[in-house]
Amino acid sequence: WRPKAGRCPELSECPRERMGKKKGVIRAPRATVKQAPKLPQPTEEELLMAAQMQQMDPNLVYIWPRNADSVDYSRFQMIWPAFINRGISIPRGRRVSKEDACPDPLVQEMSEVCQHFKLTHCIEPYKNYPRLPGYPGRIRVRITDENGEPCNPEVPTKKDLMRKMGTLIPRLQSRQRRIAEAEAQLKAAKEAESAASNAASAKTKKKKKGKRR
Repeated sequence: WRPKAGRCPELSECPRERMGKKKGVIRAPRATVKQAPKLPQPTEEELLMAAQMQQMDPNLVYIWPRNADSVDYSRFQMIWPAFINRGISIPRGRRVSKEDACPDPLVQEMSEVCQHFKLTHCIEPYKNYPRLPGYPGRIRVRITDENGEPCNPEVPTKKDLMRKMGTLIPRLQSRQRRIAEAEAQLKAAKEAESAASNAASAKTKKKKKGKRR
């Protein structure tokens, strides 16, 4: 194989394996395009709660301690309950391992942990998490001071604070009372439903007996 007159000498030195099948054209390899994973669709319950949340004021803010009203909390670290929820997958927002997470945390419980570590923070109870329309609330926490030093050495980073939340929230007395009250209400509702079902069944049996002659 010989290059034609006037052809670039660099092209004439190219090995034959790199040349295309037609007219000596060098073909670049095709780029592979990876599709992004699809996120799960929100449930009907989440959509219903999201519609209810739209009626609340999303700009409502509670600051702790109360004398920190002049603090610019827009620069604080943002933590959503979904970040530490054991029942939520990583694609939907969980940021820690399941061992470091806890089931269904609330922003009020996250605030109690921040108060335990004496961290200035604010609660935005009606902010809606984009990936979970029916999961309201978030907190903003000041983890480091103006010099970049941790406000509390026990939680020097946001990840450390989230892990502490996952560990301490299940131990809160307020959470244990809330769960106990919810279980009692659920038990009472089931007993009432069972009693109503038994009464309706007994009434049906009496009607059937009355028809016999």
